[in-house]
Amino acid sequence: MSQVVMADAQFGNAKILRPASTYKTIPVAQQGCTNFVMLAEDGQIFDESIGQEGYDTRLLRGLPVPMGARVQVWLPALTASGIMVLENYYWLFAWRMRNLYDYRMNRIPFHFPRQAEGVTDTTPVTGGPRVVLPCAMQATIYNQAETAATAPEIQHLKSELYQVPSIGGLGVAGTTVNGVFGQGYYDPNVFGTQSKSPAFVWHEMQAIGDELLVGVARAGVAGASWAFASVDQELASFFDGSLMAGVYVMVGSAP
Repeated sequence: MSQVVMADAQFGNAKILRPASTYKTIPVAQQGCTNFVMLAEDGQIFDESIGQEGYDTRLLRGLPVPMGARVQVWLPALTASGIMVLENYYWLFAWRMRNLYDYRMNRIPFHFPRQAEGVTDTTPVTGGPRVVLPCAMQATIYNQAETAATAPEIQHLKSELYQVPSIGGLGVAGTTVNGVFGQGYYDPNVFGTQSKSPAFVWHEMQAIGDELLVGVARAGVAGASWAFASVDQELASFFDGSLMAGVYVMVGSAP
């Protein structure tokens, strides 16, 4: 007998990761476009533990994930509006383990079985003792050129960023207009037929930490700054157009 399925038993509902509401007011010292704009649920990019002893006052917030779970990510595929130069953006995935101290203080899952104090932050006023919270970037494995017969094959690990291609206008065969794949992210009257293209690309990976951190940076020339009124206008238009716009993350159950 058929029945209505309201949710996938393997995956939870989409979490919407967005920048802070103040992302356009990046401090001058951090305005370089290779500095990542961080994303988090509701744009609350700083960790809830801030203010407690042992936590950095600038600790970034991560999205809780079960270690080993499948994680599906939908990344924005920015459209080319034709009125500005489209820049390429790099998306960062980083994984953080919480520790025994976090469990004792906040009752959150952890996989770093220590309650250890790390190196103290000596910054005046805001500094102080800090507990250890490991964080690693997503990595890819690659091999060097073929080695001599007697030499061992060495695998290398390299930090990994994700680059998403832009999507132009897509026509529909047999019609005189462009079909609409999705809606609600761009104004067709401003961005034209490109705004009717699929707005996202999909990627799946395995959770290798207790929390996922996501950020976006522009692959600009050395010394270039974020420019949300010009070359970064499409990125800003995406985030500012709807509170439902962001990076979507669906977390599956752990194996």
